[in-house]
Amino acid sequence: MPDAPPIDFSRLTFPTDKLTVAAIRAADARHFTSDKPSFDAIAGTMETERMLARKAYAKALRQPDPYPDSGFTHRAALVDALVGEYKTYGLSTGPKHTRELIRGIEAAATEQAQEHLGPRR
Repeated sequence: MPDAPPIDFSRLTFPTDKLTVAAIRAADARHFTSDKPSFDAIAGTMETERMLARKAYAKALRQPDPYPDSGFTHRAALVDALVGEYKTYGLSTGPKHTRELIRGIEAAATEQAQEHLGPRR
């Protein structure tokens, strides 16, 4: 089987897609106290979502984990990070809801990977 193309994040829906600048400001106004607002915190949240998607995509393609499970890149650590971040930004009601949202990200990434594997037998 030829190498599959990289995951296409533009085809996935992420919980952070629903965020507005107002919601980010309400969650942490410190990032908006200067003339140049900082979106570093939300960028980190978005990166974590994409790391989980990329892990699921690679797993479905039977490829090595792009972020071997060590320290922060372990799936459980990424999930734990999103539990707090999603709660902070009002994207989830708690850990159970966050895990459901993450399963949705992973399912969509897996579905995209399946397109490159051909029909199941």
